[in-house]
Amino acid sequence: MKILIIGDTHGHPYAVKKALDMAMPVDMIIHAGDGWNDLDEVEGKVEIVKVTGNCDRSLKGESERLLKIDGHRIFITHGHKYNVKCSLNRLNYRALELKADIVIFGHLHKRVCEQEGKVLFINPGSAWRPRGCEPPSFVLMDLNDQDAVFRFFDLAQPGC
Repeated sequence: MKILIIGDTHGHPYAVKKALDMAMPVDMIIHAGDGWNDLDEVEGKVEIVKVTGNCDRSLKGESERLLKIDGHRIFITHGHKYNVKCSLNRLNYRALELKADIVIFGHLHKRVCEQEGKVLFINPGSAWRPRGCEPPSFVLMDLNDQDAVFRFFDLAQPGC
């Protein structure tokens, strides 16, 4: 299964469109929050899984999701409720509670790829206003019953 992972689009649906144009065909899009409505134009074209972030407060939607795909348990959350700006500890404990082997989160506006024990943490960075000198980005993940292979993609040219 080919999955586009994006987050922190913050009201800029063209970032989603650009990522989709670069990545198609995909089987699923996972949005890690702060841009709930940015996928409205995509709905119906591909399976979408999204969670609300701290900037999606007024919207009704799930703040956490647990997917079971090809033998993997994927926990999706924006991350603000787990204090991810300080550390991944609380997020890791939640992943262990859920028996998740992959965690997808946002909120940092920075790319993360970190393995903690048997749990893989992925943050696609921000598709709008990344922090530091990172360009806007997204992740493509190929998932099968044996492994998860993923790669970060830039939505713009790098530069500070």
